[in-house]
Amino acid sequence: MYLNDEPVAIANAWLGKDDDIILNVAEFYVRDEYHRHGFGKALWRNVISWGQSLGAVLVELETDELKPANFFWKSLGLTVTHTAPRLRYSLTLVNK
Repeated sequence: MYLNDEPVAIANAWLGKDDDIILNVAEFYVRDEYHRHGFGKALWRNVISWGQSLGAVLVELETDELKPANFFWKSLGLTVTHTAPRLRYSLTLVNK
């Protein structure tokens, strides 16, 4: 994501298939000086939209336990599904 030709945020996501198509967010980063300006939520909406357009019904990501971003993930409605060795978050995108 760019602002005035300057990169401010980036996401790396991929689709996996188990029984359903799962959107896996491997990396999600917003430059510190752009925190709390809506860039994270805008990038998140774009990632989710991309995943849903390709049939994803669930999104998952992992993070370290003490990362400040955990508040961000919870604010987006994700819930912790596993706690060791890292926190795993998930969010259902489509009810089957």
